[in-house]
Amino acid sequence: MTEINERHDAIKKHPPKRQDVFDRLIERIRSGMRISMPFQDKKDAAGSLTKAYVTAFLLIAGVSLAVHFITSSITQIQQTSIRNSYYINQERALIEQISSSSAKHYTLGEELDFDLMKQAIEQASANHEKIINSVQESSLLNPKSKSLQEAYFEQPFYLHDNIEAYLSQAKIYTSYEAADKSIERVEAHNFLQRKARSLLQPILNKTLADYQNEVISKIATYHMIQLCGLFFVLLVLFFEAAFIFHPLATRTRIYHNMLLKQALEDPLTGLSNRRAFMNRSEAAKTRAYRDNEQMIVALTDLDHFKSVNDTYGHDIGDAVLKHFSAVLKKSLRGGDIIGRIGGEEFAVVLPRTNYETGKEALERLCHDVENNPCPYVSDDGTDELLTYTVSIGFTNISFNNEMSIDELLKKADEALYEAKEGGRNRAVYAMA
Repeated sequence: MTEINERHDAIKKHPPKRQDVFDRLIERIRSGMRISMPFQDKKDAAGSLTKAYVTAFLLIAGVSLAVHFITSSITQIQQTSIRNSYYINQERALIEQISSSSAKHYTLGEELDFDLMKQAIEQASANHEKIINSVQESSLLNPKSKSLQEAYFEQPFYLHDNIEAYLSQAKIYTSYEAADKSIERVEAHNFLQRKARSLLQPILNKTLADYQNEVISKIATYHMIQLCGLFFVLLVLFFEAAFIFHPLATRTRIYHNMLLKQALEDPLTGLSNRRAFMNRSEAAKTRAYRDNEQMIVALTDLDHFKSVNDTYGHDIGDAVLKHFSAVLKKSLRGGDIIGRIGGEEFAVVLPRTNYETGKEALERLCHDVENNPCPYVSDDGTDELLTYTVSIGFTNISFNNEMSIDELLKKADEALYEAKEGGRNRAVYAMA
């Protein structure tokens, strides 16, 4: 329980960054799904990312085209449905009008009913032709309607044949005079009444209902395919973000940090190089003048370093430089600015430090260097220790005469020369 509380307190004090949380989430997803892309190639990262991006683009483009095709199909189906429903309703109304007009004309012999019947027959013939053409036409966006195909051309209804027969009998009826009571005219009249009420009207009602249900079902199916397509596109975008853009952003961040490190860090010691040191020091100096605080600027130089290189070789010389860098960081404070500005020359800025404190810190640095020899391995493989010393020149800022870091380093360099002339292994002050 104590360990859990400690971890909880640590998380509260140092909460994870959002980017780190996202990175861990992506790595868990990738490792949990055990995804291994066929285009992954560590030797050609740019080529792999390009292939992955092109693959994702083609997938999204393909699904988008399919969704567009489905949307166009839905629009086409809706338009055809409205047209066919209108034709079927019109056909049903015209058959009803033919039946009603023939009954009135047969009973009353009114010329108006006869004219209305002939007009309805012509309209019904034209309307029926449109229905048959619409039922038989087919396209990639709008295939044939199964319900209409079955109702008009297949058993048990054969609507096409029945309506053709009905219109044929209606034309036979209109070919006789109103007062004619021949057997053919009477049979035609009876056929029109019987067929309209007992067969055609119920079948047309059922056909229209079945067709509308078919259209609704087809559109619902297409909408479901659209949703699946949208989900697939979102899934591809997620994987694109996780396996293309996230690695790309990670690599960019790594390369950016690497370039920044190379631009601002000394490759041998890991300390700030001259550019980084000058930038940080100028910022510290500006703050010191603004806040009316003291600041120490020091320049250090390893004593007889040339003889170290000549005697032991440059590898040992590099080891001494790295060892001195470690002593510098350990001896000084965390907020102090340290930089390597030359071969064996190191510059130091001690913010918020007056003369007495700065002199004490720099003399302690000389003591630490002298009493911490650099370990190395000799040519015969034995472990050895190389004792060396450092000379330091330092100055502090003057509020009577604001000077740049370059000018302060020149003052420190004058003091460093005096330290060398005075016997080395010491810190000497020069007034700014």
